[in-house]
Amino acid sequence: GPREVEFRQRGIEYRTMRPTGPPRARPRPPGGSLLAARFRAVPGRVAKLVDWSVRPAWWLFRELRTVRPDVLHAFLPRTNLLACVVGRWARVPVVVVGRRSLGHYWADHRLLDRGERVLTRRASCVVTNSVAIADQVVERSEIEPSRVHVIANAIEPSWLVGQPERAGRPACWRFVTVSNHREVKDLFTLVEALDRVHAAGLEFVWSLVGDGFLRPALDEAASTRPWMRLLGALDETDVRAEMDASDVYLGSSRTEGMSNSIMEAISRHLPTIATDVGGTHELVGTAGVLVEAGRPDLLAAEIVRVTGDAELVERLRAASALRATGFRTPNDTALEHVRLYQRYRR
Repeated sequence: GPREVEFRQRGIEYRTMRPTGPPRARPRPPGGSLLAARFRAVPGRVAKLVDWSVRPAWWLFRELRTVRPDVLHAFLPRTNLLACVVGRWARVPVVVVGRRSLGHYWADHRLLDRGERVLTRRASCVVTNSVAIADQVVERSEIEPSRVHVIANAIEPSWLVGQPERAGRPACWRFVTVSNHREVKDLFTLVEALDRVHAAGLEFVWSLVGDGFLRPALDEAASTRPWMRLLGALDETDVRAEMDASDVYLGSSRTEGMSNSIMEAISRHLPTIATDVGGTHELVGTAGVLVEAGRPDLLAAEIVRVTGDAELVERLRAASALRATGFRTPNDTALEHVRLYQRYRR
């Protein structure tokens, strides 16, 4: 991984478990009945199942029996399932699983979806980054609320210093969004909302930072909208500079756990106009206004309303500055995790 060198320089033992490769493609003769075709597909499906679950489970079991850790902490959907089974099988004292976003990962796989609900209860505890996710975990897995813990996202201290001074209403508003170009971010709903704002006569420029598989379609949309700027993926310094040059942060996601980009925007004292999904409400508080997801009309109306009220903009800026003072740093969250591990290790 990209931080391997950093880990090793800090004296952290870094072990990588890698697959031996995908299953070999098996030739399938053309023709034959549908039943025959299904039978021919069985070996490939079995090989895929082995590569997806059995082999990683065996790697993990060997590592755990070799290292014998006090804590196994998983935080991705697939590793959560493995941890709940293999961690217990290997007799790891504390097994922690993490949930950092809303949604049903295995909605298209009933067996895995059911398995996640049941296996989560085998974990020592679950760590989430928002109350909204914690509530969903309790409801779906029927796990005791006392075993579900919220440790909010952290932000690097550099984001909390040197905020720009903003005052009054600009002649041309600068909006900014930092987002992966994925369907769940619903960026075309935001484009439609800004079309309405432009039609209402507001002067603005919208900068979209990020990249993803929807980039070609967004490039096409930008070709006919002079107010739309696609900046691609930027490093942290450039993202911060773009936020500092902007007046309002816009978000249109259909689902969120705890948005890092909104947290960064608030840390730069930007008012936020976003969709009311997941943990966004608890993150934003009074530092912005939220609307129903998937409603470009409501999003456009709020953008026009906020930009037309200078007093409201100043209140939102002040609320962002106050909200940012409560954000945790990585050191804070590290200590919270250590205390959690110690609690369950006793």
